[in-house]
Amino acid sequence: MARAKKRLWESEGSALYGYTAYGYAAGGIGVSNIAKFETTRGTIYAGPCDDVIDEVPPGTPIVALAKQSCREAGVICAPIDDFDVEPIYNVALAIAAALDALEKHGRVGICCTGGCGRTGTVASILLAYVEGLDPDEAMQRFSEKRGKECPETEEQRKVVRVVATLLKRHGPERTLKLLAMIEMPWKIRVDGEEVECGMAPTIGKLSELVWSVIERIWGKGRRRKTIDDVKGELGDLYPVARDLCTLASDA
Repeated sequence: MARAKKRLWESEGSALYGYTAYGYAAGGIGVSNIAKFETTRGTIYAGPCDDVIDEVPPGTPIVALAKQSCREAGVICAPIDDFDVEPIYNVALAIAAALDALEKHGRVGICCTGGCGRTGTVASILLAYVEGLDPDEAMQRFSEKRGKECPETEEQRKVVRVVATLLKRHGPERTLKLLAMIEMPWKIRVDGEEVECGMAPTIGKLSELVWSVIERIWGKGRRRKTIDDVKGELGDLYPVARDLCTLASDA
């Protein structure tokens, strides 16, 4: 089996075009290091940063999810912890940057160290949104192109399901604005204060009685606020927050 290095923009005539950029080739079968997706909004390249930065067409905006790759000239830096989704606001930044690149340039590169976990998370969310796919179908398509299961952790897969669904229901502007307020696991910070999911327990006499007893035992102000307590502060983000809470508990 011969090792073949093919630049994506030079390989259109080959049997491996669209499947492999830097990998192993034999008999027209490709094992992809860079997954390439032609979508209705443009081309998405996704894989390890070492390959994506070197191999995608010149001028392609590249969103780097690995901190060490942020030193590369010209990349958009949105570092996320390895095998994780923290900080979640950088997931939002990466999605926003990728959507902007697709709109302005018709293509984008997404990468991390291994090109599977963090890259698979962001790329699967992007695929689900721009192609109208079910989140699990988007992850399956990405995994098939990469030849292994991506993303790598259950928390990453959960984020794909939650964020892709929020994007579909509420659009990128409100969804990404809310994500910038999130601290994992699914805590919303409003005006510097952590707010929990769930309805404020003030509906009905029994709920009021229960909470009055709890507050007497714990002391006033010990109950953490919920998103219903800050509905006014959230404004048009309130429906997004309610959906996030429901989806995060179900995913």
